[in-house]
Amino acid sequence: MPSKDNFSIIIPTFNEKENLITLIPGLKELYPDAPIFIVDDNSQDGTSSFIGNISQKFPQISLISRKTKLGRGSAVIDGLKTALLTANTDYYLELDADFSHQPSEIKRLLDKKNSGTLVIGSRYTKGSVIINWPKYRQILSYLANIYIRTILKIPLHDFTNGFRLYPKKAADIIVRTNPAEKGFTTLSETAYILYRHHFKFTEVPITFINRKLGKTKISPQEYLKFLASIIRIRKNYS
Repeated sequence: MPSKDNFSIIIPTFNEKENLITLIPGLKELYPDAPIFIVDDNSQDGTSSFIGNISQKFPQISLISRKTKLGRGSAVIDGLKTALLTANTDYYLELDADFSHQPSEIKRLLDKKNSGTLVIGSRYTKGSVIINWPKYRQILSYLANIYIRTILKIPLHDFTNGFRLYPKKAADIIVRTNPAEKGFTTLSETAYILYRHHFKFTEVPITFINRKLGKTKISPQEYLKFLASIIRIRKNYS
């Protein structure tokens, strides 16, 4: 039997303990039956110990420890692999640990769930709000998404926000395909993979709040590498 909440949660982490202390109890209060998979890239802030301790209170929390920093994208893939094997749910949610994705808005994605649809929490659709994000980051992100949409020709406005709800079939296709790109580029690659498998896309407006605790994990230099990789994605699947 599927869990009452019928979705699993995958959270990639790197030195996010101070956010997880608040995030995990909040998620369990909202969705007590949802399995949570923390995929950690060898954090040095005590994340592993914290998850080990809190999982005694919440046994549906699993820690996937990786020996080095391998990137957000592959962390989500590893989380999906484990969740597909161990969690009896029909949907799989990915979100960041830094509260840029609000737990209270998960319901917006769940309300749009469909077995043939990837649901995306979007910063660039009508009704979305961006709070406390530096203007240069907003401009960089907005232009990057226009570029990606032009190259990949997918009818999406927000390729680079990792607040997504995958139906089980989509998660299985992603894992079996094993995306080659790393970091945030994986988000664009997985969208392209699902587009080629004829999945539909639904963008849900969200309130995106820049992190208050911890440090941003992507630099302007990484954005430039990211843009070059979009052409590679198109070529790899042509």
